[in-house]
Amino acid sequence: MTLGVTLAADGGSWSSISDRNAKDNYKPIDGQQVLDKLAKVPVATWNYKGQDPSIRHIGPVAQDFHAAFGVGEDDKHITTVDADGVALAAIKGLHEIVKQKDARIAAQEEEMSALRARLAKLEAIVSNLADTKNGGAR
Repeated sequence: MTLGVTLAADGGSWSSISDRNAKDNYKPIDGQQVLDKLAKVPVATWNYKGQDPSIRHIGPVAQDFHAAFGVGEDDKHITTVDADGVALAAIKGLHEIVKQKDARIAAQEEEMSALRARLAKLEAIVSNLADTKNGGAR
């Protein structure tokens, strides 16, 4: 088995091996925890020291990324597979938060609808009582 990356003929992107059979020691992660950690990782624009300052890049530094997630081979590099994995886990964490909020909003809308119906009944009762007290005249 060959591990690593490939660049297809006439391709424009590296492909990192991601075959289940090439991986081992799976451990589940919590997407919301990843999202919380990612929120604390500084992201900035910058240029490499050997490049003209007009050439900009965006992203974290490897030391902060490694400190937050503890992945990769060292704290000087961020592999694309780890950056992609963190992004996907954070997206999944955000999706869970949105689903929870959607459920809460739906429950609140249902409760408000029930409260509006109760209020309408009470207003009708009060109006009928006022009409009765005033002899039917308003």
